Amino acid sequence: MKKALALFLGIVLFSGTAYAKIYWLPDYLGDNMSRSADDDSNRTTGCPSGTTTSSKDSNKYNCSVHKDALNKQHKVCYSCTPKPCGAGVIRSACNEANGYTWTPNSYYSGENRCGSCEATKCSGTPESSCNISNGYNFTKNGCKSAGVNYGTCKANDCSAYSTKSSCVTANGYTYTQKCKSAGVDYGTCTATPCASGYSTAYQSVTNCGSCGANGWTFTPNGKSGGKVCGKCNERACPSGYTSGVTSCSTGYSISPSPYCNGNKACGKCVANDCSAYTKQSDCKTSNGYTFTQTCNSAGTIYGTCKPNVCSGTKKSDCNTANGYIFTAKCKSAGVDYGICKAATCPTGYSTSYQ
Repeated sequence: MKKALALFLGIVLFSGTAYAKIYWLPDYLGDNMSRSADDDSNRTTGCPSGTTTSSKDSNKYNCSVHKDALNKQHKVCYSCTPKPCGAGVIRSACNEANGYTWTPNSYYSGENRCGSCEATKCSGTPESSCNISNGYNFTKNGCKSAGVNYGTCKANDCSAYSTKSSCVTANGYTYTQKCKSAGVDYGTCTATPCASGYSTAYQSVTNCGSCGANGWTFTPNGKSGGKVCGKCNERACPSGYTSGVTSCSTGYSISPSPYCNGNKACGKCVANDCSAYTKQSDCKTSNGYTFTQTCNSAGTIYGTCKPNVCSGTKKSDCNTANGYIFTAKCKSAGVDYGICKAATCPTGYSTSYQ
């Protein structure tokens, strides 16, 4: 009898006439009317989970009658799902924080408005186009488009440094990279130190000392700050010469060399050249000559040897055979000079008697 009980019951009396009125009665009025109240409460629940007894806005939802068309209260159950956007996407699907702009349109997906989701239009330069490694710096302007930041891209200011191309390392400079601007390298350009023992004070042999190339040899070794790194080496004196000779013993004089030992003169002591004079031993002073010393050569005396200047009569001019007497007073170059006077006659004789 559970399903056999008639669902159409009731008698309504009106104006003495009986009419039948339809009632939707719970089907537990059948054979199982003896079931418990708890069992009956499960029989009166609403539509299945996820369904509703009323259809929704067809512009927003796709609704269909649920497979269990009637609920326990004999109401139609609808299963409704949000329509996909006819164009665009719902706003939550548009990543606005990552540079997209959502603009609503006329479509809905459920209660969510649909709209276009397009990359935000930004002014400036995209960060990806700013070549940081090539000497540019990027400053964001607060705008992002499709995940890319936009802003200003400017060449780095490297004005505090020198360009790499202007630092001529071959000319004795050391370049140290510090900055890059628009593809150009900038850095410090400092003089490369000279190697040990070398100095920019010596640019050539003329800087070595007063003797120049005659006393020094010059060795260059690279450059520092555009100047030659040089070293001066003292020349040795030529064979037979000594460095720094300042005096010699008597009879000798210094013979200088055209070369020096650094700035010290090279010289040697040689016997004085007295060839223009007469050796003292060759001057016959006993024969009427006078010797005057003027030179000493290795201990040998040289000088002038001149005949004595004599007054009087030459001996040869005094005729002693003719009664004259000669008295020598001086000798000059082997010739005697003196007094020539008449001899005295013997006693008893006189020149008065010729």
